[in-house]
Amino acid sequence: MDEHLVGYLLKALDSDTERQVGDYLRASLKGRTRLELLRQALEPLEADKEEIDPPADLHLRTLRRIAETNFGSPQRVPPAPPLSPAVPISWWRRADVLVAASLLLICLPLALPLLSSAHRAYKRELCENNLRGLFMALMKYSDAHEGKLPEVGEKPPTNFAGVFVPVLHQEGYLDGVNLNCPANSDRASQPVTLDELKTLYATDRQRYEQLTHQLGGCYAFPLGYRDPQGNLHGFQRGMTSAFLPIAADRPPFERAADPGLLEANSQNHGGLGQNILYLNGQVKWAGHRRMGAGEEDIYLNQRGQLKPGINDCDPVLAASGVRVEPEH
Repeated sequence: MDEHLVGYLLKALDSDTERQVGDYLRASLKGRTRLELLRQALEPLEADKEEIDPPADLHLRTLRRIAETNFGSPQRVPPAPPLSPAVPISWWRRADVLVAASLLLICLPLALPLLSSAHRAYKRELCENNLRGLFMALMKYSDAHEGKLPEVGEKPPTNFAGVFVPVLHQEGYLDGVNLNCPANSDRASQPVTLDELKTLYATDRQRYEQLTHQLGGCYAFPLGYRDPQGNLHGFQRGMTSAFLPIAADRPPFERAADPGLLEANSQNHGGLGQNILYLNGQVKWAGHRRMGAGEEDIYLNQRGQLKPGINDCDPVLAASGVRVEPEH
């Protein structure tokens, strides 16, 4: 992580990495503290920097020197003096080189996994910050709607998990929220408002279908739950557990028929696990999908189905394009 912070101080990062580090610093007090320590450590170098203006004709002198070197008369280069017999190349110097090379060959395979692990941890922390930003947007919406979270509809055009995004965007709560996991190369589409989504459904069904799979970006959202009468509901603060998962890294499937994936972790972080956002605002990393005392799957309901939950303690976090079908 320090190499990214040093690069940030020296303005040596590419634009995407610099933006990600900036997002991380805005959300992490620990990161800002570490940045300040690194800034102080680099101050002596800044103090030693000399501001020297180059001569006005430096470019002309340089070109002249190049021309003389390429086209001028060759100059005789004096031969190198012979090695003094009093300073022979000794065996211990060769041995030192062999020992250093051996240590490098031994340590390099051990160091590379550590560097890779540190880089993955850094990407996970940036992903956590994304989910915290999403939590703030959800809480603003909830405060304006009597504690309710955005809801997935029973029928088109709002019957897909990623409808959370246009609902939040419609009311201006999505500003500054990043739906692109830094560990994943996939990118979310530019968000549209709920009104724009409805217009697309009526006028450009192909574009609408494409957006339903892309609006949620790299994250998963609740499909809601059904009451005993089969009515679909969204989740609400104060009416369910504060430890209810309300968002997470996107699962590796959008259909219950996807073979071999219904038990896999999110692919955002290489299948190693997923960040999970809870209703109390906590974001936790989990190397598996089963939460709580009942070890319930966050990506399937308590019946093992890719459908809404069967009660208000059964969230199903689904990829953006997953649809809710009417109960028959």
